[in-house]
Amino acid sequence: MRAVLSNDAARMPCSALVADYAYLVDHRQFARAVELFTPDGRIERPDLISNGPSEILTHWTSRPATVVTCHVCSPPSFRELSQDRAMAVTYFTLYHLTYDGEGTPPMNDPVALGEFHDCFALTALGWRFKTRVVRAVLKRA
Repeated sequence: MRAVLSNDAARMPCSALVADYAYLVDHRQFARAVELFTPDGRIERPDLISNGPSEILTHWTSRPATVVTCHVCSPPSFRELSQDRAMAVTYFTLYHLTYDGEGTPPMNDPVALGEFHDCFALTALGWRFKTRVVRAVLKRA
């Protein structure tokens, strides 16, 4: 494993990717969210692996419109930084429910506390997710 370096040029844009991902996915702006990934980007969850932006987009757009999510994320903890690559772990709390009513959905307890294990790559378009591995730390039984 590479040593953790002080590379503030990577920290800020990668931290913004983490925040933008949560906002865009939770607000169902899936086409914009998929732009946060490299052309060979990948999301791995225990129940699903999506390779490339088209698979990621297909997964997200297959969600019923009644599914409501809210990801509350900690600041990323950078484990590795270099000029063109970064790795970080971000804790998240996930709220997930089905709601087809009007107005603000009722708040339920969170369904999981997890970690995003992210690998970021510097591209011609700026920093992007190369891989995002989702791991549950705690989840509702």
